[in-house]
Formats: sequence, structure tokens, C-alpha cells
Amino acid sequence: MFNKNDLIRLVCDKNILIVDKSGKTEGRGVYVCKNLNCILIAQKNKGLERSIKRKVSPETYVKLRLEVER
Repeated sequence: MFNKNDLIRLVCDKNILIVDKSGKTEGRGVYVCKNLNCILIAQKNKGLERSIKRKVSPETYVKLRLEVER
């Protein structure tokens, strides 16, 4: 269990996955922790793809890494 502030919400909008900073964007939302290791594991085991049932682009993982580094 994580605090909501320790997670990044992603929303599937049509066929792209966007970072939802407001936490209120409509669409199928998935969460990943704000930890580089979590993002790397999610990319390796395709956890996000299974959650949203769609392919996740490599650019999305780059955006997530940049979000964590902020």
C-alpha cells in the first residue's frame, strides 16, 4: 500500500498513455510508484501493458523516468 502522493497516475486517452497530474482526468487510470526501480520493473515485466490492455510506447517510459527525476 502506498500513499497517493507517492504514486504517478497514468490515464489511457484513446490509444496514448498520459501522465495525469491532476488525478481527475477521465479514462482508465493505472498507478506506478515514484521510484525509478518500479518503472524499470514495470517496463521489463510489461505490468502497465497488462493493466491497460494496450501496448505502452518506449517514449512513455522515458516520460515516467523524467517525472520521477523531478
